[in-house]
Amino acid sequence: MWPFSSRSSQHRAMAPTPKDLPDCSEFEQNDNKIKVWLPQVLVDRVNWLSKTRDASRPDVIRALLFEHLYGRVAYEAIVKYVADERTEAALTLARRMQCASWSSAVEGTSKSGDIRKSTTRSTQVDLEWLGKSIDDLEVKLPSRMKMDLDKVSAVHNLTASSYVRKMLVLQLLGEITHSSWQKAVGAISRDVLLIEKA
Repeated sequence: MWPFSSRSSQHRAMAPTPKDLPDCSEFEQNDNKIKVWLPQVLVDRVNWLSKTRDASRPDVIRALLFEHLYGRVAYEAIVKYVADERTEAALTLARRMQCASWSSAVEGTSKSGDIRKSTTRSTQVDLEWLGKSIDDLEVKLPSRMKMDLDKVSAVHNLTASSYVRKMLVLQLLGEITHSSWQKAVGAISRDVLLIEKA
């Protein structure tokens, strides 16, 4: 949360878990993919997050996209879900290893356990605001996320790849840059937009 906290108080009562969160188990397998063209300014920021968070670049984009599609609370819930699953798996492994060592001690023998060129990427306005898209990054996505991404992209009349690039501008460069870029994009004549969609 906010790093420059001015007080240490927090909500003391137990807060109910929201009932409308997505089922986290639907996001365990990355069985779909999307290719996204990114300008250097976005590549640099994805790389910075990848390094500082010790995560792969596709993991960075998946996390940003998940939060964008489903909200911050859903993102925090999926992080907790994965942490709980890993804790349970570690406890199960520890129990198995402990049982194996007990059984070895009883038998008096030692056993060893058995114990992952879009045409719209280089408009003059994009070149001016973001730079040329130079890096094509393939990102594997869970089917549920890909399906929801396709729905949201259609609402905005964009391809899934263009929508992800738009989302990354918003998430990585902020609303001030995003709104200025979108205002500049909106100033392109309809003829140019029609040519680019062809």
